[in-house]
Amino acid sequence: MVNLILDTNQWVYLANALDPHTNHLQPGHHFKLLQKILEMVEAQEITLWKTDLVLVEWNRNKEHAYDLTKKLKNQRTDAITKMKKLNEDLGKDADTHVDWLIDAIKKHYTALIKQNKEHIAKVEFLVSSARTFFIRDKVYSEVTRWAIEKKAPFRGDKSNSNADAAILFGAIDYFNRMRTNDEPPPATAFVSANIRDYCSTAQGKTQTIHEDLQDKLEEIGMQFFVSLPQALQHINDSLMPKDEWEEIDRLFNRRFGEMKCMSCSPNDSFALDACVGFREPVIIFPADYTEAQNEDEQEEIGGKEVSGNIDSAVIQIGFCGSCSIAHIRCACGNVLCAEDKEDELLTCRECERKYSLDYDFDSSELDTVWLVVDNENTGEEDE
Repeated sequence: MVNLILDTNQWVYLANALDPHTNHLQPGHHFKLLQKILEMVEAQEITLWKTDLVLVEWNRNKEHAYDLTKKLKNQRTDAITKMKKLNEDLGKDADTHVDWLIDAIKKHYTALIKQNKEHIAKVEFLVSSARTFFIRDKVYSEVTRWAIEKKAPFRGDKSNSNADAAILFGAIDYFNRMRTNDEPPPATAFVSANIRDYCSTAQGKTQTIHEDLQDKLEEIGMQFFVSLPQALQHINDSLMPKDEWEEIDRLFNRRFGEMKCMSCSPNDSFALDACVGFREPVIIFPADYTEAQNEDEQEEIGGKEVSGNIDSAVIQIGFCGSCSIAHIRCACGNVLCAEDKEDELLTCRECERKYSLDYDFDSSELDTVWLVVDNENTGEEDE
């Protein structure tokens, strides 16, 4: 039996099929996952746990559980509007057929909306019936100390990192105390899509727990997953046929290069469009670099040739689908928000690289990113 702790974003995902990691709707999978969870609870394969912080966050963000329902309502309205316009164009002869189609559309979407509302009610019941662990003052003190030391998950400016850390640290503290000295800790798993808070910045390890948190999890042998489907498949791979797991995994990874916007997302962490899509990696140089420099010494980076003697960095540029704010994935893997620039420079807090951002005069859109080199330390921060 596995004790399963879900972050708030996973409860919302279960309710509305909106993957919190990619902002991509996965209609239908939330019905399957809820049914499988209920079966696993009934079979005592898992026990669901929550803390009062999760309950508060769920109640605060519960409206976002209806995002798919709102989407279905909009689709219904659009479809009916198009049919009515078609009716006007075709004239009276088409009245009977169009009226029949409008009635069929209403019945179809009304049934889907009802199904989703009933599903959300089941999820809310599951949230309220999950077992509760309480967070001690000692844990909050430890969270404060980690925040001062800027350890994960306190690597960015996200306003609710205290709550995120308290949920994880509180679970570790609770299950550590629940065991006796002569027995191993109970099997536990924590699920959160907050990759920027919890996960490693190393290449190829962006779904792996951050090095700062590894020892904490090992205190009780806790496992970490960035999505609910991953956790359930790990616990019981036979829950669904292989092709269904592969389809969920495909949807999950289709836009894995995306993340929540660091500008508008903290204010509305489940907004449908507050997601940053990153482009292909690019090589950037200092503003005064010319291709004629050091042509005799070249090395290949990301399929492009770049001089080995000059300062350069491989970055990714992305933009929020809601507020259009630019984001830079630094060469070290840390993500920077253009809104945080000071004195016209954007500085990475992880590796101290500095970037200069040039904007197009006419469109005000980000045009070019330059690497800023400290002349006193030239080359010390190269790849």
